[in-house]
Amino acid sequence: MKVEVLTLAFHEDGVKVFVRGVVGIPLRRLFETPISALESVRLDPASLGAPSAAPDALERIELAPLRLKGMPAGYHGREGIVVAHSTAQAMAFLLDRWEPEGDGQPDATIREVRAMRASRHKKLWELEDLLLRQSEDDFAFGHHRRRRSRRFRRARFVWKLEDFESTFQPVKAGRATAYLPAQERHFPGDELPRPYVVVARPLTVGRFQVPQWDVLSTRVADGEASARGCIGGRWFQGPLARVDSRVLEAFEDDGRLLNLVDGDPLAGEALQARFLVRVPRGAGPSAGRVGPVPEIAASLPAAFLLDSRLPVRLSADLPVIEAPAEAWAVLLRTSSGVFLPDAPPATAPRSFRALAGGFVVACVPAPLARGGEA
Repeated sequence: MKVEVLTLAFHEDGVKVFVRGVVGIPLRRLFETPISALESVRLDPASLGAPSAAPDALERIELAPLRLKGMPAGYHGREGIVVAHSTAQAMAFLLDRWEPEGDGQPDATIREVRAMRASRHKKLWELEDLLLRQSEDDFAFGHHRRRRSRRFRRARFVWKLEDFESTFQPVKAGRATAYLPAQERHFPGDELPRPYVVVARPLTVGRFQVPQWDVLSTRVADGEASARGCIGGRWFQGPLARVDSRVLEAFEDDGRLLNLVDGDPLAGEALQARFLVRVPRGAGPSAGRVGPVPEIAASLPAAFLLDSRLPVRLSADLPVIEAPAEAWAVLLRTSSGVFLPDAPPATAPRSFRALAGGFVVACVPAPLARGGEA
């Protein structure tokens, strides 16, 4: 499977530089090593389950484009982190080796510190102060990245070696060693992040190509490996040894590892698709200009609306609401992922932009009589 990882770009003066890359890692590593994915997403209810970058994961592991003297040409400018035994060692390394190319950060700060008329000790202290310390605004709004002071933006691409070793787990990738976040609890009772393997598999519904994922979740409990997932519209769950080898091969060959911070991408097993909505581009009409609900949607008392990438059984003849006016009539009567045909229309949330041009599927609980039918 394909996995975004950190790999060692070069090691000099006691400092290690790691960059982001994509490598192939055997699926069995998920059952052998307590790892999470470098890429983290959250199934955002406001965006009807659309996977979006998980803010807390970005706060914890932040990469920056690295431009350093001595860096091999193939790695120059790639996103990564700098790992040193101490913060002072990292500051000296950046001051001596960083190659500014623009006015962004940390280019502007390093250029400013180098131009100072001060001792080297004073420059190192100033660089640490500017790159690593948070302002009061940063302290108050630590999880709101847009509110950070540019001058005091925390340079999370600088790591102390002890922190790196406690946060990342080495994983064999062929002859090389890659690094992925270790599964860890910050506090007792915290839910561990769940790594999933997904495979993009577009479906043909009418004349449309609808994006959907096959999903595999792995788990090891009491020494026994188990798997749960969906492939080709069929759900499976049980001990790893009983999973069809062809299913595992599909995820092995084409899978991509990502970390899901919350939500369950496999919840669609208990749902039945009733229609698709193609999300129009643009901001949508004002609430007072929204038209009537299309008949196929008005006939339902309520429905869950989900990003089409999340596994739900879709038939080739499933109705599709394509006209923008009809699509907005459904979408603007949806709150927290639930469509209510009798609800007054509201203004489209900004998060809908992530879905523009894509599809959402309207679902209802599957009839109990159908049980586990495929």
